[in-house]
Amino acid sequence: MKKVMIYPFGKESEFIGKHCGMLEDLYPVCLAGLKGWDDGQRIYEADGRSIPVVYDFMEGLNTYNPEVIWFADFSKQIDFEAEYLPFIKTAVQRDMKIMMSCQLEKQAERYLPDIAKYYYRERNKRKEETVCGEFLKPINTPVVYLCGIYGNLCKYELQLMLRKELQKRGISFVQIGTKDSSKEFGFLDIPWFMTDESISDKNKTLMFNRYIKEVEEKERPDMIVAGIPGEMCTVTDTYVAGFGYLAKDYFYGVHPDVVVMTLPYGQVSPADLDGISQGIANRYGAPVDIFCRTNRHLLLDDTESEQDFTYLTVNRDDKRSSKVSENLFDLETEQMPALVDELLARLKLYGRIESV
Repeated sequence: MKKVMIYPFGKESEFIGKHCGMLEDLYPVCLAGLKGWDDGQRIYEADGRSIPVVYDFMEGLNTYNPEVIWFADFSKQIDFEAEYLPFIKTAVQRDMKIMMSCQLEKQAERYLPDIAKYYYRERNKRKEETVCGEFLKPINTPVVYLCGIYGNLCKYELQLMLRKELQKRGISFVQIGTKDSSKEFGFLDIPWFMTDESISDKNKTLMFNRYIKEVEEKERPDMIVAGIPGEMCTVTDTYVAGFGYLAKDYFYGVHPDVVVMTLPYGQVSPADLDGISQGIANRYGAPVDIFCRTNRHLLLDDTESEQDFTYLTVNRDDKRSSKVSENLFDLETEQMPALVDELLARLKLYGRIESV
């Protein structure tokens, strides 16, 4: 296990600390927040571990001697040159291994062209764009899609929680994540071609279909679970995000057997859920089977003005949730067993799985 420090620690990177026990080859020894953002927290308790929290990058580096620095995305816009670049240079000067998202990599490579040799794990490289025939291959393994009605809506949290519950039950499954760090948790990364803007939507669809077929034939799992990047729906005409175009490439390439969708915090009725499910079915060809309500309340005015999904996190003690439908769950650890029970029941109902 390699000792890793996460910087900057915040809501966007909290999933790393919260699910640190699921990391396959990394052991967090320190969580470093931005200097000046000290909220008094000195220890982060999660997954049976106590991880020190500091608010000075160099203090964390010199005190805990990590072998790897995980430069995480931050939930708010921060100055790359001021808050990232000096510390990336420090890590490089010390000949350390570093991790960061593709978005951060693109910025870092403008200043440090040879930074790739310091990456902890080599990225999936662009391969030759090949599509053999204009037809879809049949997928015989049950496929489950995990998606969010809007972007940045706890999808990855759902993926990790679901993974933990499926592993507890000894179910054989292959999982494809939505983050660049998916491989660190044992997932498969997003296929390289799905985020390559030079490849047409048609070819992405066909290539994804063949990718899933290869996974099915090679791994022979009981189930394939895939996270869907981005949003499924636009918020308003004032902010359309990505129009849900990337989701289409997934749904058109492989028809899912069960769809699980995260929702923003708020009261919903059975009619609301039916309307959402039918709308998704009309657009993508598959209804939503299970809904998972998060603790993020959509701030519509801020989302439209900032042109980015903006949420208010609702504290657990302040949440007022009611079970208005058998297929509606809250994104809580205690509800994950019931959610998985519902998922497996639907697969059996649809005749796509015999026993698990």
